[in-house]
Amino acid sequence: MKKAYNLLFEREIKSFKNVLNQLPTWCRYPLSAAKEATLYELSYVKILTQQLNLRPFLIDLVEQKASAPFILNFEVLESQVFFYFMLEGEIKFTDQNGIFISNIKANNFYISYSRPGIFNANVEKGDHIALIVSIDTEWIYSISSEFEVLKKFLDEFINLSQNYAVMPLCRMDKQVHRWLREIYTFTRTNKGALDGLLRLYISLALEYYNKTLKEREGMMAYRLKKYLDEHYCDIDLDYIKLTKIFYATERTLRNQFKAEFHITIHNYYTNLRLEKARYMITDLGMQIKDVYMEVGYKDESSFRYAYNKFINKYS
Repeated sequence: MKKAYNLLFEREIKSFKNVLNQLPTWCRYPLSAAKEATLYELSYVKILTQQLNLRPFLIDLVEQKASAPFILNFEVLESQVFFYFMLEGEIKFTDQNGIFISNIKANNFYISYSRPGIFNANVEKGDHIALIVSIDTEWIYSISSEFEVLKKFLDEFINLSQNYAVMPLCRMDKQVHRWLREIYTFTRTNKGALDGLLRLYISLALEYYNKTLKEREGMMAYRLKKYLDEHYCDIDLDYIKLTKIFYATERTLRNQFKAEFHITIHNYYTNLRLEKARYMITDLGMQIKDVYMEVGYKDESSFRYAYNKFINKYS
């Protein structure tokens, strides 16, 4: 399977070396079947990556020891599905413009889809450990019919103008941890046995994730997000309308949405509007006068103010 992404370092790397046969003593999660292991040392962080490339998966176990907050940039090389498991610590992801994508804490996992582009991983001081499974898009599409929620997500993303989409976070229980442990402690060198094990446990994790999200679909926060994803360009979208649709107070809507997705309702649909406007103006060459009503704004002046603020903030 092709390499999924490259790490981009803004500051000079003090050293990097192959440590496959001699992992650092602070390594918490040795990936026994890894074919590559690289240690990057910068003045403020040490990053250990252990990789196993076995189509249709590329397994990357990343451990970061940060002595200060830092931002790690990475470039996704082609359209890619990521199955992301946060084992320890916390990471906030943003796009190249600094727009919030997701915030994942220890013992949570989720699926994301990214088109080629540069993204940022924002990390605080401390230890942060993640198991990242890059999944071949042809394989995930071939089995998606078995997972209703996942299939819906993949089908919808094809029609989106933005470069990424994120499915909701799910909590990892003991069962998921046990499946992951089977993956990173597997020591047999037989390629067929390893291939079968990866397909088994990743499929089990996908099934568990799909089932969990299916059960959540009735929750207000998820129904609200689905509504915003479908109606963010509606010109009359506001809190008054949302409270009438969902029979809940504005405070309840705000609190439940923020607790589940780590972003306010207003910021969520505003980002969708302005990102679509950026696509229409920059990529399609449309004029502002032809765009603002298409993305939900009632007058051109308020759109220009919001759009210029958006572009200036993230340029």
